[in-house]
Amino acid sequence: MIVTDSLLQATGDITVTAPLPSCRELPPVSTPPSPITNLPVAGSGPVANSPARSHPYAPQRPTNEQFKKLMEAAKSNMRCKVLLENAMPETGVNTAMAEAALLAARQDFMPDAEVPNYETCLKSLRTLTTTIRTAFKTRARREVPVHYDLNRPLDANAEIAHRKQRVPILVENHAYLFLHETNDPDSLAPVNHPGVHAVIVAAVWETGFHTELDIDDVDALDNLISLGGAATHSVLLEHLNGRRQMVEFSASSSSGAEYRFIQQHNLAIRNVPAVYHASISLKKDLVERGISTISMSDDL
Repeated sequence: MIVTDSLLQATGDITVTAPLPSCRELPPVSTPPSPITNLPVAGSGPVANSPARSHPYAPQRPTNEQFKKLMEAAKSNMRCKVLLENAMPETGVNTAMAEAALLAARQDFMPDAEVPNYETCLKSLRTLTTTIRTAFKTRARREVPVHYDLNRPLDANAEIAHRKQRVPILVENHAYLFLHETNDPDSLAPVNHPGVHAVIVAAVWETGFHTELDIDDVDALDNLISLGGAATHSVLLEHLNGRRQMVEFSASSSSGAEYRFIQQHNLAIRNVPAVYHASISLKKDLVERGISTISMSDDL
């Protein structure tokens, strides 16, 4: 066949296209995953209808009953520390005593739980120190005028003059601590004045504090003797001017210094066997007197 130029020109204008593929021949279309609506958003709470679970190692919260027993034990621990160890602590020492009392109670009753309202609990324990000192001071106000012959009820002026004369003699050289109301600085004697012992019996056995003390160890009572003597000293100072006058009764007061003097006096006695044995006998008598006081009140 002879192809002419006119035929080539005509066919040059024709566009040839490939046929469209059928639906079967098309590749499958992938669809994006649908969003999951039940996942929690960061920072939000647990998903609805899904119970929250605590961490297996997280501290557990105590029950009300556990917390009640904890605080009862902690208060008992603190009272023992104040009565038998240190009734005139400085602020920092008082806080350390409260922390130790609370820690011991926690180990006994809820070692795996946190103590709720920790600072409030400590404050409650710290105030027990003042409560106990107040109990001693209150009983001393009742016992001291009687045992130290300070009252002259028929003549107020004579009573004022009498106290101004008598109290300085009692306070000088700590004479009020001893039976004969004299004290030789060169010799040791145990604290044996009936007035001091009466204050201790009233403050410990009348209040019920004795139920929390290990009174089988009579040496542990030395701190009670120091506190009873200091309370007596504080009340004597109140009567010095012939009228009821509030005298500070704390670690920084003159009676706080008296408390520390009696502590050192009791320690020195332990180095002198004869005096030490006499002090043991006196402390046993003190305990028996306290027990008999309770027995008498039970019979009434």
